[in-house]
Amino acid sequence: MNLSGLNFSALPEINIIFRFFVCAVLFALGGALLILISGHEVWQTRWHPNMLAITHCFTLGFITTVMMGALLQILPVIGGIGIPKVKQVANTFLIFHVFGTSSLIASFIWPISILKIAAVILLSFGYGIYLVALISVLVKKLSQGSSIVTIRFALCALLFTLILGLLMLARNLGWHIIPFDKYVTDLHAIWGIAGWFSLLIIAVSFQIIPMFHVAPEFNERIRNYLPWLIIVLLLSVIISKGHVQELVFLLLIVNSLFICYLCYLLSLRKRKIPDTTVNFWRFSAVSMITVFILYLLPENLLMAFGVEQPTLTLAAMVIFLYVISIIFGMMLKIMPFLSYTHLQQRCLLDFSLMQLLPNMHQFLPPKHGKKLFYLHLCTALVLVLTLIFNQFYLLLAFTLLMEFCWLLVLLVRCKRLYNATIKQIEN
Repeated sequence: MNLSGLNFSALPEINIIFRFFVCAVLFALGGALLILISGHEVWQTRWHPNMLAITHCFTLGFITTVMMGALLQILPVIGGIGIPKVKQVANTFLIFHVFGTSSLIASFIWPISILKIAAVILLSFGYGIYLVALISVLVKKLSQGSSIVTIRFALCALLFTLILGLLMLARNLGWHIIPFDKYVTDLHAIWGIAGWFSLLIIAVSFQIIPMFHVAPEFNERIRNYLPWLIIVLLLSVIISKGHVQELVFLLLIVNSLFICYLCYLLSLRKRKIPDTTVNFWRFSAVSMITVFILYLLPENLLMAFGVEQPTLTLAAMVIFLYVISIIFGMMLKIMPFLSYTHLQQRCLLDFSLMQLLPNMHQFLPPKHGKKLFYLHLCTALVLVLTLIFNQFYLLLAFTLLMEFCWLLVLLVRCKRLYNATIKQIEN
């Protein structure tokens, strides 16, 4: 493992990241249950209220919760400075985020004003507190330049996505700050997926690919110019209202080239041992290229293959097959690594305690990670089937429940071993 240039002296409590990860999994399980009870008709349009609720279970509920928790650990490691009063900020944000996101999801299903008002207030306060705390650190001069710059862009994209989302929610309450326009909804989705999700994945990849996989560093030009290129394309989407499809096409090319280059770096890693995380990266690369090819095909040809909702199909594939695949891969590395690192920091005060340290495979055995990958492949296959033949939705709900329950088991198992080791160290 290559740890050069990283700082582990300002890590926040490990309980914080586990709390975020467990909440994220619970949101995903909620999404699976919603699929189970919603029937096949929700798959016929992306505007169905239950489909909007399901989408936000996975985007705001699962993906964003994981990313916000991981940022609290990543920032002090790569930047050398943590958020002041991180415990209070993290706990306050998580409470507002969980109740705000739950209110938002419920408001799609039961469109009553009290739920929408609660979502606007709770999400505004929660993200306001978190983002102010993060910005107070990110405005400083930090090390690991390109990663920090990309994180700054990702947070700008998150802020823009949130503002658009809150304005659309306010419009539903009768506060017509912005007009009803499908273009605004598209902007919300494009900035969320291609900005917030993709840019943060790129920022974290710059660090964890050389670090965890002992692979070569990313090319300096890619590190310096790729984030700028994506942010310029995203800004162009706002300005060029009539050219959204062309700009989405360019964003797909950029992300496809990035993930292919990343897989090329992984092929050059020094120890070519079987690694489930690498399989997740490769699967996400295949998924992104598939989405890119499907995007190029004319709509009537897609419909001939049974794809009646191309936008819904492509968005679902990007979110679940590309973004969530990468997040699973990252979680499989982050959970055991942070558990080991936190314990190691405690043992540095007394080297005789080092013998109590479990190795990383004990925190997360490779066969358990491999099982998660196979479950993910099954879910991905059933998702594609459901997008074409909506009657498969019950099987999709079942495979999602299996997959995320297994992820929850891995989280709990890892934390239990951490707690048991801490007890031994303290005794």
